[in-house]
Amino acid sequence: MRKNLPTIFCALLLLSLLVGCSAERPAENSAPAQTTTAAETIAAEQTAAYDADSIIGTWRNIDSSRCLLTISKTAENDYLIVAEWANSVSENTVWTMNAAYDTASGQYVYTNGMKQIIARDEAGQEKTDPLYTNGSGKLYLAQDGLYWIDDIEAIRDGCPFAKEE
Repeated sequence: MRKNLPTIFCALLLLSLLVGCSAERPAENSAPAQTTTAAETIAAEQTAAYDADSIIGTWRNIDSSRCLLTISKTAENDYLIVAEWANSVSENTVWTMNAAYDTASGQYVYTNGMKQIIARDEAGQEKTDPLYTNGSGKLYLAQDGLYWIDDIEAIRDGCPFAKEE
């Protein structure tokens, strides 16, 4: 029996390879599968429990207190989002966008994102340096906070923001 053990093992291995190779392949002209990111899947599942106006307020990034989101409602289904990142005492990076709440996905979607650097000199004069005006992305609420998915830079993807009281 011990002499036959390697032979039996090889036969089983060969049989499992043949069975795996004979599995049906998908049709060549079938439609490609839709892909979604993990963040988008989580967003769709978790946001459904929140009212659209739940996003209104001030949100601080949990990982870095240097990033702050201020969100207000400007019209029906229009939310002004201002994100500020403190680069230094005299310089901030500021993103500004208007988002609409998408009831199907439970996300706040924007396509008009603007990024600029605002620097102040010693006299307090501000100098604005626009970096782009074609930003797009989305925000969504989850149990552990607010998430921002930026399509241009992925600047704070995966980092939750906590609402300040």
